[in-house]
Amino acid sequence: MRLSRLVGIIAASTVTAVVATGTALAQPERGQFHPGKAWRAALQRLDLSTDQQQRIKELAETARPRLAALHDQNRASRATVKALIEAATPDPTAIGTAMLQVRTGRDALRAEAKKLRNDTLALLTPEQRARLEGMREGMKIRRGHAWRG
Repeated sequence: MRLSRLVGIIAASTVTAVVATGTALAQPERGQFHPGKAWRAALQRLDLSTDQQQRIKELAETARPRLAALHDQNRASRATVKALIEAATPDPTAIGTAMLQVRTGRDALRAEAKKLRNDTLALLTPEQRARLEGMREGMKIRRGHAWRG
């Protein structure tokens, strides 16, 4: 085998290994799932009309500040819980109260996300909703949810 060919094979193997490693590092850890990203990806596969795309974009832009504020509140509430737990003398009542704030914030965030989802679904045709539901069921099966009953 010629030396130049061997060098080419080694170089190609090295590039492949580096790209594969970078791709693996860029992927989320197994088991991590981001519903917002999956939702946007599914909507992109529905052949939305220009009007639908614009109206969905407007809904998302309207909801973004409220969702961001709720995320910030939840982050602050969790930080409070952590600080209370790590205190020299943790106060169980204060920890409990802070945990309830975390729960309330999480529920508010879920309600806001559900409202955005329902408003978006209302803009879809029955055929698009059926395709979206099919994608959702396929994702559940791939993620193992269909087996959990």
